[in-house]
Amino acid sequence: MTALSRTSRLRPTPCAVTTYTVSELYAPVSGEVVEINDRLDKEPALVNTAPYNDGWMIKVRLRNPNERDELLGPSEYATRLGE
Repeated sequence: MTALSRTSRLRPTPCAVTTYTVSELYAPVSGEVVEINDRLDKEPALVNTAPYNDGWMIKVRLRNPNERDELLGPSEYATRLGE
């Protein structure tokens, strides 16, 4: 992954860089990127196989902590998707 410094809520940020593609990350919150999961450089499949554990992409220090209240949890996402 490339180095990031800031995210803006729901705005694309070039993030995931592999030998095959560059993908944009739409962050659900605004803030400062304080850590990047370098493990994904060697094991990108973790994003899909373990997204709530080892597959995290970035850690963000929130600029506006109230944005956290608008996030959905896993069960809320499943409900929205009709699962």
